[in-house]
Amino acid sequence: MSVTLTDILVASVRRNPGTAFLLEGMGESQRSTLTYEEFYRESEQLARSLVELGLGRGDRIALMAPNQPEWVVVFFAAARIGAPVVTINPRYRGAELDYMLTQSGARFMAIGTRADDTDLLRLVQDTPEAFAGIERFIVLPDESQNVGDIDAIGRALAYSTLLEPSPGVELDASPGPFDPALILYTSGTTGRPKGAVITHASIIASAQAQAEHLGFDPRDVLIGHLPLNHVGGITCTIMAALISGASVVLVRSFRADAVIKTMARHSVTILAAVPTMYALLFLSPEMDKGELASVRMCVVGGSSVTLELYRQIAARFPNTSIINLYGLSETSGACILSSLDDTFETVTSTLGRTIGDFQARIVDAQGALLDEGEVGELQIKGRCVADGYWDLVNETDETFKEDGWLATGDIAKVLPTGHLALFGRKKEMYIQGGYNVYPAEVESEIANYPGVLLVAGIGVEDPILGEVGKYFIEREEGAMISGSDLKGYLNQRIADYKIPKYIEFVDALPLTASGKVDKAFLKERESQRRLNRDEEDQR
Repeated sequence: MSVTLTDILVASVRRNPGTAFLLEGMGESQRSTLTYEEFYRESEQLARSLVELGLGRGDRIALMAPNQPEWVVVFFAAARIGAPVVTINPRYRGAELDYMLTQSGARFMAIGTRADDTDLLRLVQDTPEAFAGIERFIVLPDESQNVGDIDAIGRALAYSTLLEPSPGVELDASPGPFDPALILYTSGTTGRPKGAVITHASIIASAQAQAEHLGFDPRDVLIGHLPLNHVGGITCTIMAALISGASVVLVRSFRADAVIKTMARHSVTILAAVPTMYALLFLSPEMDKGELASVRMCVVGGSSVTLELYRQIAARFPNTSIINLYGLSETSGACILSSLDDTFETVTSTLGRTIGDFQARIVDAQGALLDEGEVGELQIKGRCVADGYWDLVNETDETFKEDGWLATGDIAKVLPTGHLALFGRKKEMYIQGGYNVYPAEVESEIANYPGVLLVAGIGVEDPILGEVGKYFIEREEGAMISGSDLKGYLNQRIADYKIPKYIEFVDALPLTASGKVDKAFLKERESQRRLNRDEEDQR
């Protein structure tokens, strides 16, 4: 039977009313705890207030805040009235914000006060054009917040005022399972962000399959440092915990020292992170101080577990199982996982197998089915698959096939055991520190800079961040452009993790026969350069 997010929440509350659902880990202190019952009551009250403000089924609510309990409350309150949440990364800036808020048609925005070193309310004041379509802001609480901060951006309400009783407001039945719950923007090779429409049914299917496959239960405590605006945070952490009756300790943003201290204090049992985060945890002096014997499972997402990473995790967490997780925004979260009994060799050479009742297949460039052991594009089918891209018909048709299969754009093969081995990305995307970066999006911004004739970006290896961006630029004749000036320009237009680590000015970019920039040549040349440097260093 298909259910909604509200159905899942109500069932969890009945089973675990007094169990802590969300705790907030704030470095050395704990600011708040919400039990399952308290969380349900707060989300129900907020839902009534949203209705009173004029919101209802189908209205979009943008949500831009760090990982805090109120983020999750807003999400479930919006789900209760059928209003999909548009997740906004607090690191987005001007053009990105303008496009996503306009394309989604969001009229309301729930916004945090701060995210890392960014004053989000100041951002609204300084770039009003990006938020021009927002009719009303709901300002989420923060220890440093004051009334002046809220008044300064205008048309704003404090979150706390919306928790006051609204006895005259009745909530209608919750939406259907195939109604949208999230619009989560993910870029593509065209450089234009696409809002993956994640439904109640698809997010529940992914989270439930993950929780059952890995055996989560009410005794588990998950560390919630993965961004809630991404499926790693909202599906693989929050929803998987909710379905299992487990607890989540939220960390507003990833800082290695704070994460380790929080894990030790709350006896965290489940740690999920991308390889870069594991590397930073192992570099922290706190790693040797904290008592982390409670960790029973380390999940690695974003890319496969390497031999060296496996050894490091096993050495630092001796009581843990090590699990690969593969998922996309378009699959609402996890769809492929290692098994608890997979061997060292299997975990370090494969992604795992499909979970739940999901299916995988490998196809060639023409979409024909390939045999076991043949390498081609990985496609996924099942209830976890999102309902296309928001208001983008052509893009939806390219990725979401009529027969229910999702074209992932990743290259893989199926082994005789049913495990899937990943060979790389068909797309040009690279992952920097756990964040997906699409060169075409960055290239389009660089191309707008005066004096730029042609630009091409690729991902190159980095020992800490995994991959970083290197962009090759051909200047117009006589143009004077410096890398520092260009980075300063980009800093005002795109998120910091998208800004190129390396910029190289070239006399001419290599072109293919069709007149396109030959990125394969650039990648091959860059790899050879790095190989030559490594050989020189060893002499």
